[in-house]
Amino acid sequence: MRKGNIEFYKNENGRIPVEEFMDKLPIKHREKAVRSLMLLEEFGEFLGEPHVKYMGNDIFELRIRFAKDISRIFYFFWSEGKIVLTNGFVKKSQKTPAKELNKARKYKKDYEKTAMGLLSYLPDFKNIENLKEEISLNQEDNDFVLFLYRNKQNNVVGVLGTQMTDKFIIIRYLSLAPGFREISYEKDIFAELKNEYPNKRITAVPEYTDLLKAVEADG
Repeated sequence: MRKGNIEFYKNENGRIPVEEFMDKLPIKHREKAVRSLMLLEEFGEFLGEPHVKYMGNDIFELRIRFAKDISRIFYFFWSEGKIVLTNGFVKKSQKTPAKELNKARKYKKDYEKTAMGLLSYLPDFKNIENLKEEISLNQEDNDFVLFLYRNKQNNVVGVLGTQMTDKFIIIRYLSLAPGFREISYEKDIFAELKNEYPNKRITAVPEYTDLLKAVEADG
């Protein structure tokens, strides 16, 4: 069973909707929400009803109840089971508000566009169809994993494409936003990868073997 890895969606203005939502909850309700998130992180895509409900368009809702209060947190799965939390709300009627569900869908598209924007710096992905196929590949095939790299300000500034085997992580490509194409950022990305997968050996396709050697030599 593969555990989930939770990430909070952050919009272009630096706001994190789920954090803002949880900060407004009464403390006991917030504690229940945290326990529900821990359950989601533990079981990932294997967590089902009554804790979770599929809402269509790859959006799920985490169902939280404390006493008479009911709240929901929307999320979607990204590459290799990563769980991206989009937004939350206190439920005041039986029907899920269309406004909140539409927010979740928009935030999911925004997240995908960020990855696609970084990928588009690479020659192989300047074609929109190639971009869409690559995103789909990483979402549907567990052997292909797309890592979004965040800087110290928690902004996504890079994307790393990999292929996983039992013993190896193969670097397929790396794309950094302009202004971040320095050895220090490349070094940080590879260090994060090693920390997350200490038992796997990192290698690369021919186009990136020199970069991998340079990063390892600099480290």
